[in-house]
Amino acid sequence: AGAKIPMDSGTENMDWISRVLRGLIEFTQEGREINVVVTGINVGAQPYWNAESTMLMHTKGILVMTPDSAMVLTGKQSLDYSGGVSAEDNFGIGGYDRIMGPNGQAQYWAPDLSGAVDVLLAHYAHTYRAPGERFPRPAPTTDPVDRDVRDAPHAGGEFTRVGEIFDRATNPERKKPFDIRSVLRAVADADHPPLERWVDMLDAENVVVYDAHLGGHPVALLGIESRPLPRRGPTPMDGPTTFTAGTLFPRSSKKTARAINAASGNRPLVVLANLSGFDGSPESLRALQLEYGAEIGR
Repeated sequence: AGAKIPMDSGTENMDWISRVLRGLIEFTQEGREINVVVTGINVGAQPYWNAESTMLMHTKGILVMTPDSAMVLTGKQSLDYSGGVSAEDNFGIGGYDRIMGPNGQAQYWAPDLSGAVDVLLAHYAHTYRAPGERFPRPAPTTDPVDRDVRDAPHAGGEFTRVGEIFDRATNPERKKPFDIRSVLRAVADADHPPLERWVDMLDAENVVVYDAHLGGHPVALLGIESRPLPRRGPTPMDGPTTFTAGTLFPRSSKKTARAINAASGNRPLVVLANLSGFDGSPESLRALQLEYGAEIGR
C-alpha cells in the first residue's frame, strides 16, 4: 500500500507498512531469498523493505540499481522544506554512484531495466536451487577438464601468465604481488561468465566475490588481493595508509561475511587467497572489525 501522509489528517499508513515488513522479516529469517530491482525513486518504507530483503547480514538476495533509481528515506523536496540536510537531487541522497554502490547496499549496477533483468537472470543461473534439491543444478560445460590454468593471461604487474605466480623461476618465494581476478577467472569455467558482487564497494576492494561455475558446478568464488591497494579519500591518523596484501579490513571483512552468508546452505564456497589475517589498527577496531570478523566465523 505504501505510505499516505495527507495534510488534512497527519496520519501515515503504518499498519500496512509493518505488515509487509513482518512478512519480509519472517521470510528472510527462514533463510529464503528475495531479490530486488530498484527502478525510479524509492521513498520511505520501500527502502526499508529493500534493506530487510537484501542488505542485512543474514540475507541471501541481491539488489540491482539503475542510473535513474534511488533509495531515500525522505525526498529532497521534503528535506529542504523541513530544514534537513539534502543534496542537489534525490540521486545525491540515495543513488548508486555516490551512496548505495560505495556503501555496498546495492550489489549490482545495470545501465537500464533490461540490463538489470539480465543481471538477475545471471544470478539465478549461478544460484537458483529447485525446491527440495540440495544444491543448484550443474550446468553443461565444454571447458576441458585438463585445461591448464597456468596458461591463462595475467593482468598487469610483473607476470604475463597465471602460471608465473607459482613458478619457482619467476616467483621463487611467492611474495611478488599479483592480480587475484586473473587467478579467479583462470580457475572458473571459461564458458560460464562469472558475476562479480559489490564491485564498487568502497574500502573493500581487496576482496573479490564471484558467482561462478567450477566443472559445471555452481560455486561462490572468493579471492583476497595479494597486492597492496591505495586508499581513496582521507586517511585517519590511526589507520593504515594503504590496504596491505592478504589483509582483511573492516569493509572487506563485511563484504566477506556477506558473501559467505549468501552462499551458506545454497552452494559450495571456494576461497583462493594468501590471507595473513585481520588489520588490528585502532581505526579498524573503531570501524567494527571485531563484529565483522565474528560474523565471518559464524
